[in-house]
Amino acid sequence: MEKLEKKKFFSGIAWSVGERFLLQMAQFSVSIVLARLLLPSDFGLLALALVAVNFLSIFIDGGIGAALIQKKDMDDLDCSTVFIFTLISSLIIYAVIFLAAPAIAGFFGDERIVLLVRVLSLVVVPHALAVVPGSLARRELIFKKLFWVSVGATNVSAVVGIGMALMGCGVWALAGQQLSSALTKMFGTYLAVPWRPRLHFRPDRFRRLFHFSGNMLMSSMLGAAYDNIYTILIGKCYSSEILGLYSRGERIPQLIAGVLNNPICNVLFPVFSRCQHDPMQLRRIMRLSLIGTMLIICPLMIGLCACARPLTLILLGEKWLPSVPFLQVLCLAYIMNFAQNINSNVILGLGKAGLVFRLELVRRTLAIILIVFAIKLPLMIFVWSQVLISLVGFGIMAWPNRQLIRYSIGEQLQDILPGGVISFAMGGCVWLIGNAVSIPWMGLLLQVVSGIAFYLVFTCCFNQEILRQLTPFMLLGLDKLNTRIPGKRIMRSTLEYFCK
Repeated sequence: MEKLEKKKFFSGIAWSVGERFLLQMAQFSVSIVLARLLLPSDFGLLALALVAVNFLSIFIDGGIGAALIQKKDMDDLDCSTVFIFTLISSLIIYAVIFLAAPAIAGFFGDERIVLLVRVLSLVVVPHALAVVPGSLARRELIFKKLFWVSVGATNVSAVVGIGMALMGCGVWALAGQQLSSALTKMFGTYLAVPWRPRLHFRPDRFRRLFHFSGNMLMSSMLGAAYDNIYTILIGKCYSSEILGLYSRGERIPQLIAGVLNNPICNVLFPVFSRCQHDPMQLRRIMRLSLIGTMLIICPLMIGLCACARPLTLILLGEKWLPSVPFLQVLCLAYIMNFAQNINSNVILGLGKAGLVFRLELVRRTLAIILIVFAIKLPLMIFVWSQVLISLVGFGIMAWPNRQLIRYSIGEQLQDILPGGVISFAMGGCVWLIGNAVSIPWMGLLLQVVSGIAFYLVFTCCFNQEILRQLTPFMLLGLDKLNTRIPGKRIMRSTLEYFCK
């Protein structure tokens, strides 16, 4: 990439990661307050109510926003066409969810979620209205404006959620948080992006955009159906309390994924799209992205798995300790999802959405076959099946890039393996320290400090060549963070050492 593109690229990652970090941390903080005020069964009810809302919400965007980003000659008529489509789709979807709420409650055997489903489904309208301006911002990599929009939405939703929790609203505190966040983000996005909708709809423009987004829609539908299948099956076959424990165990891995995976992919997709005619440059960018991402993700997830028990005890209390096994297994399952999504974004950046859909179809089909067999086994074996499915999914999504950009599965694993081995060794040491200390907060502190020191020392000793390649890009990204960060000068000096 040219120097200007590099700056824009890493500026986008910095602001996008910052946006997701504040958003997820605020939501996580609110969820901790609610977890201490509510029962696991309340979180289970919320998870059941969100299944239908999250799945049908895919039809609002369905990849049409990504089509705006990917299209080279996009103009205002394309944007207006997409706006009309998403608005009408959201109204239809809300009506469908409203009418289907009793049937959804009947399926899960709990009438309490009828009103909850109908209220939560209101979020589809503001989400639909924000599709076009949000896509325009991502297309131009102006994530700084989206960052401040998310800051405002996060603050408003945090006040609403915590306030409702303190007033004794129970599970409705989470519903209020999500609704207020969606509304605030919608208004903020229109203030940040100088685009206003026009009532113009061109069927020919829609057909061109849908040619790209239609495959992504089918792929997203398969993904959403799979992502919710564990929630559906656990909610159907077990109690809402078990589902609440499972959803709580999944919350922290989801937090890490939301902070890192989603924003990085949001930035990588337009960058990959711009390099679609230069396979070697695309391979280089993907390789650096994959290595850098996994050097962060592996120690985070494995370290979290090792110190899950004291962390849960300190943050949530003893009543949530049964969620620890779910948390540990799901941390391992989420690791390869990051590598899988990077491979998928490369293929999408090349304009091959149809190939992504076919790969997703194969991946989801194999996953469903494994799940059908696993549901008859004990609950924890059923949950462990996610780890196997994650590994298989990575292999499927990485396979085409052997031909497309000459970056094979073996080469990718070779780049990932050193950091993974060091991370597992670190996790073993951290786990032993946690078992040796009986005081939770002291054990957690020792685990974190020793884990960071162990990983940094061994990474610097055995991954020097990789660190030298990544250091110039990390320095550029650090420079784009204009805010004052504690230890920023020390971090810069350390990174400059690896440039030598």
